[in-house]
Amino acid sequence: MGWQGLGTQTFVGIDPGSGTVRASSPACDSRGILIVESVIVHPGDDARRTIGAALDRNPGAEFTTPGACPSLRAHVDGGDVYAVYVDYGRDTGSLCGAAASTGGNARVLSNRNEYLSPC
Repeated sequence: MGWQGLGTQTFVGIDPGSGTVRASSPACDSRGILIVESVIVHPGDDARRTIGAALDRNPGAEFTTPGACPSLRAHVDGGDVYAVYVDYGRDTGSLCGAAASTGGNARVLSNRNEYLSPC
């Protein structure tokens, strides 16, 4: 796998073999996302493999760097949190329907340190 990184633990792109998938920079504008997987990377973990596997398990999902919006956790228990998610924009009905049927964590992206679900 080819990676482009900003440091030893923060990665901005992965090449899973079908082209580079870059970390997204979602707008913190009250849009809704469904976090399908939170990848927690501790020092010494193989972040490349872990994030790549999460993307493989969730076709069509994107990932973002830790704390891309204040409403996304950046760190948990000493590890960096990479959100693997699907962006639903302002379509709250579809977001909540997907959360109910497939699971995941519906989240409103904002510039506030609050972790709110619109569902």
